[in-house]
Amino acid sequence: MMRKAYRVIRHASPGFIWKPIRRAVHDIAMEAGYRRDAEPSPCDLRGLIDDPLEALERANGTTALVEIPMARCRTLHALAFPAHPESDNPYILTARWMQATSQDDQPPEESPLSAYFEAVQPLSAAQFFGIRSDRLSSLTPIAAEWPWTGPSGRPVQLRRHNTVAKEARVNGWDLAAGHGWQHVGPVTEEKLRLELERTANLVRSIGRSGYRAEQSGLRRGLDQIRGLLLVNERGEWRFVVDGGEHRVAVLAALGHATFPGVVRPDGVYYRSGVEEWPGVAAGDVGTKEATRLFDRVFAGEPPGFVETAWSPVAACLRQALRDHGAREPDTVAGPADSETQ
Repeated sequence: MMRKAYRVIRHASPGFIWKPIRRAVHDIAMEAGYRRDAEPSPCDLRGLIDDPLEALERANGTTALVEIPMARCRTLHALAFPAHPESDNPYILTARWMQATSQDDQPPEESPLSAYFEAVQPLSAAQFFGIRSDRLSSLTPIAAEWPWTGPSGRPVQLRRHNTVAKEARVNGWDLAAGHGWQHVGPVTEEKLRLELERTANLVRSIGRSGYRAEQSGLRRGLDQIRGLLLVNERGEWRFVVDGGEHRVAVLAALGHATFPGVVRPDGVYYRSGVEEWPGVAAGDVGTKEATRLFDRVFAGEPPGFVETAWSPVAACLRQALRDHGAREPDTVAGPADSETQ
């Protein structure tokens, strides 16, 4: 009944009345820690256009589904790991470990993901981003928002808490956000097991049947792999995953050169617009530090504390995989990508 009344009011109201109401409702929901749970079906331009910026122009104001080269993909939020089999991304390493070992005989604490959660435990949002900011130093990592996307703080934290709990329920677990965030440690044993289970299920299903966007339902845009686009002054772009991290990691571990990804008209951010970024305007971070963060993510370079605490461990784990006899995955062909990484 409420939904029907909502539709009637929307269609009966002039645009100049309805649009401010919609914005107000959206802002209230975001402040309460909720995000939209519906999105229109993306315009499927795979095989027609291989540039997401051009695809968004052709999509005429809606979302677009295109093939994204792994070489231009950045993963695990501010840690910005590149997406390829030799990446330090712990989910990629874990997927390779699962392929090379008998998972039933391996305790969770011996997984690369367990080692990662032990090693990477940032104390603040500022450390998570690898930048200097008095305000972000007082926030936890899970409350960190990209400065080009919006201000960091409690609404972001609440939204992520809701997402963490929802994802656990979808996968058959009852875990609140207190069990940890899948991007960084610390996490509980239950959260570790959940993340290993999600990764293992994808290794089995994608390894056996491949991956198609249709499997997630093209009519449900939020169920697709999706991301933000960062664009520099030369017009070069990078796709920063903000939904579908596990799928991208497993696809990269299996040697896929591309994947189908959704881009949104409101998810494109230009380096030249740093002065207008909402996180900068809100005082979370200055323009110099915000630009530095943009450039680091664009280049696919993790923050300094990750390079120190995790990269040597990741290198040892890769060597252990080679010693175990795990061969490099064959590359699954995709569109060529000649742009400098």
